[in-house]
Amino acid sequence: MTDAGPATAVQSASHRPKLPPPPKLAPLPESDEELFTLYVETDSDRALREIVNRYQPKILRYFLRNPATRSRAEDLTQEVFIRIIRNRASYDRQQKFSTWSKTITERIAINAARGVQRSRVTTFSDMAVDPEIEPGWMMDPVDGDPLPDELAEQRETRAIIDEVLLQVEERYREPAKLHFLEGLTHTEAARRLGIPVGTAKSRTHHAVEDLRLLLRERGLAAA
Repeated sequence: MTDAGPATAVQSASHRPKLPPPPKLAPLPESDEELFTLYVETDSDRALREIVNRYQPKILRYFLRNPATRSRAEDLTQEVFIRIIRNRASYDRQQKFSTWSKTITERIAINAARGVQRSRVTTFSDMAVDPEIEPGWMMDPVDGDPLPDELAEQRETRAIIDEVLLQVEERYREPAKLHFLEGLTHTEAARRLGIPVGTAKSRTHHAVEDLRLLLRERGLAAA
């Protein structure tokens, strides 16, 4: 048996069938709205990666510019995209994607800032973020409606509070329910219950402390 020489090997390789070139990928939409709609409808990894490439830098800059969120900027940026993916079915295609994603970003930033500063932050400008960093974003109105996952979380939290509240002694629970759940003033709650205003206030405070303790026992942080 004789070994095939180099010429024979080259000749054999030349007779191998050529593989067809890989199919060309369709270009991604230029519009952010069309791009995100493509992701929502087809679960396209390419579309999602492009959305991340377009928006990650500006979202990260927002968090880096605010002292209250700077140390967690990368984690918070990742959380924004997790929320975007989780709530993708609720995206209104008539709405600008920049507005929708900015709303999610601001809510996460506000919650993070409150956790650090214990302050009543209400807008991104309240947190000393420079509006000139992303002027196009800052011009869009913020949608205040809660996202689907926020609604689900609110319902779950309310159910837990209602359940735990039943464990608070009734004489403390009733004025607290009237004040916090029905929106009555302490004076109105006291009048309805037939007790002095000072008693209504002290019992409400007592109920709040009991509720905080009960929630903590269940592993829930009470503000």
